[in-house]
Amino acid sequence: MASLQPTNVKRKVFSVLVILGISTAAALIAGEWYCRAKGLLPYSSHEISIRVEPGGSFIGPHPILGYANLPGAFRITHPTGYTWKGVQDGEGHRVTRPQAGSTKGHKDELWIFGCSLTYGWTLNDSETFPWLLQERFPAYDVTNFGVAGYGTLHSLLQLRGALATGRRPKAVVLGFMAGHISRNTFSRTRRKMVKPYSDAWGSMIQPFAKRDSSGNLRVEMAKYVYEGLPFVTESALMNFLDDKLNEWDEDRPEHWQVTKGILDEIASTCEQRGIPLVLADLSPFSDRFSKEWAANHPLVTLAWMGVNFQDPVFNNQKLAHDGHPNAAANRLYSQKLGSALTQVLATRRR
Repeated sequence: MASLQPTNVKRKVFSVLVILGISTAAALIAGEWYCRAKGLLPYSSHEISIRVEPGGSFIGPHPILGYANLPGAFRITHPTGYTWKGVQDGEGHRVTRPQAGSTKGHKDELWIFGCSLTYGWTLNDSETFPWLLQERFPAYDVTNFGVAGYGTLHSLLQLRGALATGRRPKAVVLGFMAGHISRNTFSRTRRKMVKPYSDAWGSMIQPFAKRDSSGNLRVEMAKYVYEGLPFVTESALMNFLDDKLNEWDEDRPEHWQVTKGILDEIASTCEQRGIPLVLADLSPFSDRFSKEWAANHPLVTLAWMGVNFQDPVFNNQKLAHDGHPNAAANRLYSQKLGSALTQVLATRRR
């Protein structure tokens, strides 16, 4: 009897493994069926069907920023047929004035940094809030540093580069929203979101920040590549679990702490040079993060825009099937930012 015990143990182990395997397979099949019944699908890198003329793209590679605006005049057409035009000057900045007879370079400067909201995605040049601010402050040269897809880290790198040329603006406006937090660390969620753009426009890279063992910021570069869970492109269940993993990752305090460090660096850079900083919170809802951060920086002016661009009244969903702020939202941005800048510039003159 004793000689048979090893065989019996092997049989029991085998039986347990078979039962576990069958149970796991049944659970996976049931989970897959449930996800598909709910309308969930495997991950697919959707096609980017926006047409850019000329050249197919208005951005190009950049050694520090990953990519940047290309000089030129571009026509962008959405699948709905909606079309808008954008002109980018010799430095890649979106123009803030008519080009004919422009005298930029002879006045004090106002710099505005940010993402596609600052750039004015889906809008013609004259509809963007930097253009409207230029009209409101004709005694200054307003520069729109906004680039689609940029985060707060990009703004810091742009600010450093612009200051290195010896120029010093009378004020800096930093367009900010909570969505920049995942861009600054190039989180899993952000990588999954932007992969289609790399597929459509060629291999792209972007800078991202992390903290080293001493808590200092370190900037690295990463490709627009996303590696999800196994079989994420074949299984709706695995794609669902992949999204849940990304949601968990997005809530980690590390992302917020990195962004706080970037904002601290921008504020310190401006303060050391005596440049007023206006933090323009473009979030569609009140963002507690920016309010708490600004409360600890008395020299920073917080301008919360209070425009819910998720409301169809304030976005281009109807015309372009795009949720970016429309011309009406940008008019409100310019009014609120104009009031904040008027106060800041008046204080600086005293």
